[in-house]
Amino acid sequence: MFYKQFMRNHSIFSAAWLSLTVLLCYTLSGNLLANEAKTESFTKVYKVIGDDGSVSFSDQPNAQSETLLVPPIITIPAIDPDTVRSAPQILSPRTELDSYSSLLILAPANDSAFYSASGDVDVIVDVKPALLREDKLEFYLDNKLVQTDRQLQVRLPLVDRGTHTLKVKLLSSDGNTLKESQSTFTVHKPSIRN
Repeated sequence: MFYKQFMRNHSIFSAAWLSLTVLLCYTLSGNLLANEAKTESFTKVYKVIGDDGSVSFSDQPNAQSETLLVPPIITIPAIDPDTVRSAPQILSPRTELDSYSSLLILAPANDSAFYSASGDVDVIVDVKPALLREDKLEFYLDNKLVQTDRQLQVRLPLVDRGTHTLKVKLLSSDGNTLKESQSTFTVHKPSIRN
């Protein structure tokens, strides 16, 4: 009777108590289910210590085995090389006038001599770092401009026999000379007398 009278007078208290009890039960059951789900993702491994002290592990239980729960191994999938593209090379504008470290004439080599029946001379140049989009190369043969190009390999046609001086200039977009390289070579041609 005391309880009924107490509950009638304190109905707000009873509603709050009931809500609190339900909330507590719900929270506890959720935590239990979450912990159970977590342990289900673990792998059961059975550890057995032999008579000689050797330790072995198995996926099959044994009367003498101890159960271990091993958490899942975090793996990262391999990168598919077909989907990976190299980043485009962006050549930034020059920050200094002399941003190139080298300009070399690889062919014809300095002080070289060679036969060329047609008189064509193949020129190969090396620029480090790579030639910027707006820069260009000028090729001079015996101090005369014979070709302007962005290619590092060019052919100079109809070069006469004899010793010649090849000069290559690396020019910026505004025409400033950034680097120069020079090579002296001799062209031999077959003659009627030989």
